[in-house]
Amino acid sequence: MGLEGESHENEHAVDANAPESSWLLFAMGHEICNSMNSIIGMTSILLQDETLTSDQREFVENIKISGDALMKVLNDIIDFSRLEKKKLTLNTHPFSLRRLVEETLSLISIDAARKGLVLLHRFNGSVPDEIVQDKMRLEQILFNLLDSAVKCTDSGEICLNISCQEGQGDLEIHFSVLDTGLDLSREAAEDLFNPPAEKDPLCSCRSGRSGLGLAICKGLVELMEGRIWVEYAEGTGSTFHFTIKANPRAGVRKIWREN
Repeated sequence: MGLEGESHENEHAVDANAPESSWLLFAMGHEICNSMNSIIGMTSILLQDETLTSDQREFVENIKISGDALMKVLNDIIDFSRLEKKKLTLNTHPFSLRRLVEETLSLISIDAARKGLVLLHRFNGSVPDEIVQDKMRLEQILFNLLDSAVKCTDSGEICLNISCQEGQGDLEIHFSVLDTGLDLSREAAEDLFNPPAEKDPLCSCRSGRSGLGLAICKGLVELMEGRIWVEYAEGTGSTFHFTIKANPRAGVRKIWREN
């Protein structure tokens, strides 16, 4: 079974029909972020103090960990409000897709290792070494999907597959994240891409701390002229798919081929 996120027209102008709460969330998020940056910065400086006792260091580390977690939630709120108001734009430039994938996997590798999970990634067919797209936002999408897969999987493996098809002057790159984690019901899957995902605990697991993770992924994928959907089957886990449009970097067309 599969469920595709609803598509919306890609507009960069402010949507007059967007909820007024979007502006409030955006403004409040920025104000809180400024204060949190100061707190996190001061704890980072304090952790450099070699005179701290072990208990004091543990307290400060816990403050920093909690601050970093709160910053992620605040950034989700800001991103979602900007997407809802059609004010988030892409910053495209050339980068190595292979390096981006490896760096993103390294971010979740420690949590995966703690749970004894196997992390795999495969480049299927011909995928260019360098593409032109928004690196930071693509990494955000991949991290959200991979991180939720780790959180929702207690044993087995997580596999990231990447393939591409050439179009008229651009590429359609297809990513899929397969896990052997919690099964999804159709009711839960229907809520995955719509915030807030609070009704079903499986949705909360998949959508991240703020409940906005997959909704943000959906908005970012649509900005990249792609689509996102999920396939699920009882007893086998879930597979999240998304596609994006990108351009190969001019003059650099190194190809990876699976042996």
